[in-house]
Amino acid sequence: MAVKSTSNATFNQAARLGSKLNQFLGVSQPIIGDEVATRTLTPKESGSLCLFDVAAGVTYTLPTIDRTEQIGMCFYFAVIVAGSGTYKVITGASTEFLLGSIVLFDKTIATSGDIFDANGTDIVALAATSDVTGRLMGGCFKVTAISLTQWWIEGYLQEAGTALTPFATS
Repeated sequence: MAVKSTSNATFNQAARLGSKLNQFLGVSQPIIGDEVATRTLTPKESGSLCLFDVAAGVTYTLPTIDRTEQIGMCFYFAVIVAGSGTYKVITGASTEFLLGSIVLFDKTIATSGDIFDANGTDIVALAATSDVTGRLMGGCFKVTAISLTQWWIEGYLQEAGTALTPFATS
């Protein structure tokens, strides 16, 4: 069943605290999961949870950071279907790079994990191309625009076997 893209929605919640009734206003997190193979994200979708929901592979292209007002936009990613193809997130411009770390946990050995770093100077994509690079169900990570040329990446992916880096220069 496809999870359709949603927009921000506000909601009200009432709660009784002691003898008083209080009302809280909240905002739901948009979810992007159209079961499509490729999707270019927009700055307006900042804060969205983007799903890897097609086993044959999904590629998300981040928006180009072309204005300082866009610094701070972020996207969350979650692997909800074990892949047979590539799960990829790539920057929107060849002059934008990933900086940060991803931990790969081996699903078969509870106490194992490897850390892989994106150096911020030539890494433009996270590409989980196989089970050893993190395309198994259960991984999640966040990408945040921290400058006009860099995205901060942090999180973890699930793998099985001898972990290899999920980072790529193309």
